[in-house]
This record gives sequence, C-alpha cells and structure tokens, in this order.
Amino acid sequence: MIISILIIGGLAVGVMSSFFGIGGGAIMVPLLYALFPTLDNTIIISTSLTTVFFITTINSYQFFREKYFKNKKQIVLIIFSTIIGGLTGGLFTNVIGTEPSKQILAVILFLSLVRLYFYQEPENKKKKIQSWKLILTGLMGSFISSITGLGGGIVFVPMLLSFVMLDSKRVSAYSNLMMMTATLMGALPHLFTPIVSIDLIPTEIAAYFIGKINLGIVTIFVLGGVIGAFMGRIFNNSIGASLKKKLFSLLLLALIAKLLFF
Repeated sequence: MIISILIIGGLAVGVMSSFFGIGGGAIMVPLLYALFPTLDNTIIISTSLTTVFFITTINSYQFFREKYFKNKKQIVLIIFSTIIGGLTGGLFTNVIGTEPSKQILAVILFLSLVRLYFYQEPENKKKKIQSWKLILTGLMGSFISSITGLGGGIVFVPMLLSFVMLDSKRVSAYSNLMMMTATLMGALPHLFTPIVSIDLIPTEIAAYFIGKINLGIVTIFVLGGVIGAFMGRIFNNSIGASLKKKLFSLLLLALIAKLLFF
C-alpha cells in the first residue's frame, strides 16, 4: 500500500514541478511526513534533498547544453555560496526537531503564498548583477533548503527575481543550479550518519537506507518525477495563467494546513 502511494506521489511531484515550476520538495516533505509520521525529520529531509538533487542535475545539464551558464564568475559564486549554506544547514538538521522543521516549512510556504499575490515584477530591471546579492541568495536559500528538505526553488526563484533582479529567462536555469548544489551539500552529512534506532521504520522501506537516506523512496520519486514531468507540460500548455495561480494557491494552503494541523 505504501509503495503504491509513493509511486502516485512520485508522479504528482513530476506533474507539480513541471506545471508549477517548483522543485518538488514542497510536495515530497509533507507527503513523507503524512506517510511516515514516526520517522525522524532528518530521514525525511535527507531523502527529499537527495531526490531533488537528481532531478535538478538532469535539468541543469539541459540548461548547460542550451548555454544558459555563460557568466563563469556568477556560476562560481552560486556554487561557492550554496556549498557553504547547504553544508551548514545540513548540520543544523541534527539539532532541530521534527515539529520545528514542520513549522519552518509552513512559514516559508505561507510567505511564498503572500508573494504570489503581492509581488509584481519590475518593468525595468538592473542589467548589472551585484555579486553580494547573488552570494546572499545562495547562502540563505541553501541553508533553508537543508533544514526543511525543500529543494529551494520556492525560495530561490522569488529572491532571484525580486532581490538579485535577474532577468526572467535565466531564473529557472540559475535556480536549478542552486538547487542542485544546495541539495547535494544538504544531503551529504546524512549519507554518513547512521540511524540510531530502526524500531519505528516501516518494513517496506527498512532495507533501502544508506546512512539516513532511503534510496528506495528516492528511486521511486525520481522515476515518477521524470514520467510526471511530461504530463505536467501537457497541463501547462492547456491551462491559463489565472487558473494556474489559483491552483497553486490551493496547493500551498493544503500543504500549510497539513503541516500545522494534521
């Protein structure tokens, strides 16, 4: 039963990520908390981060082939800042409990919902990207990504648009690169951290752990994400922007309610 739900969840992650433009962590983390309420938060977070890493690596490779990463200085700053933020956040998950992690995630989703309605993209953006803004975005986004299990897209995209003032054509490419590095660094500490107790781990997933990362769940989500992405692109081409915005708002509200009240 759990495996079937994970397969459906993986497809949903793919559809949601390609349709709404988010990495999938905002879907995976609440789903895993619901399916495995007895699991430690570090297991759920590290498994989500590893999944997003594989998905964004595939996306970043495609963006690289399409020559979106021409500015080498900006790429170095992105990698440097997300490595530091991701590693730091990964270490903090060992001292932050499950309930605080849920609350932090709920706050971030709520802020994203507020931004959806009140942020308007400036008509005239600055052409020159300030390095310190790019570094701060990488540090903050990757740290938040690591302590919540989010890929970071729901954090990186608003900051790249409204704070860094990056042109919209490069936002998706830069966000995927940031998510790729941030999730790798966030997941690494958990790869070498053994599980203290396996008593509360469901038998269906108990055999697939390396450190605190469950490769069985990761594989299901990644395969589902690739397949679901095709479905998401079909929906994206057939549904208008206004309806899409309303659907995304309902999704965020449902996730927030699940994290805080159920």
